[in-house]
Amino acid sequence: MAKLRVYELAKELNLTSKEMVKILQENDIPVTSHMSTVEGRQIEWIKKKVIGDKDEGKEKTPKEQKPIAEVVPELDEGTDDKETEQPVAKSEVSPTLE
Repeated sequence: MAKLRVYELAKELNLTSKEMVKILQENDIPVTSHMSTVEGRQIEWIKKKVIGDKDEGKEKTPKEQKPIAEVVPELDEGTDDKETEQPVAKSEVSPTLE
C-alpha cells in the first residue's frame, strides 16, 4: 500500500500541515507531526472526508464576490499629491523641546 507524509497529503488537499495533523488526530489516526506517515486506506478515507466537508461548506455559505471596481477606490489621475505639497520654511516650524 502507498504511504504519504502528512505534509504531502495536506498539500494535495490545500490545507496546512497543522490543520491536517489536527484532522487526523480528531479522527483517531495516530500522527504526531507533519512528518508522520499515513497508509492507503487512511489516505482515501481522509480525502473523502475533507473534500466532502469542503463541498458542504460551499453549499451552506456561498460568498458573493463584489466587482473589483467596488472594492478598489478610483484614483484621480489629474492630481499628484507630491506636486500639491508645499515645502515648509524653517521659520514656520514650531520649536520642540529637547
